[in-house]
Amino acid sequence: MSKLSKGEDVSWNTPQGKTSGKVVKKVKGTQSVTVGNNKKRTVKASDEDKVVVKSKKSGKQAVHSAKSLKKET
Repeated sequence: MSKLSKGEDVSWNTPQGKTSGKVVKKVKGTQSVTVGNNKKRTVKASDEDKVVVKSKKSGKQAVHSAKSLKKET
């Protein structure tokens, strides 16, 4: 997995198919982040790096493991 930076275009797989968006921030340690419809969620980035992304289609934020994201060219 290559390093991801804030603002980079990425894609990930969902049950509905491929989705794309931008990296909002990386999660280090335990952080509270806003996802979906302004819901707060506590995220722990223990062994696996976590990344907050914003969907281009819906505009909603979600948290994914860094290894599940693919950098778009």
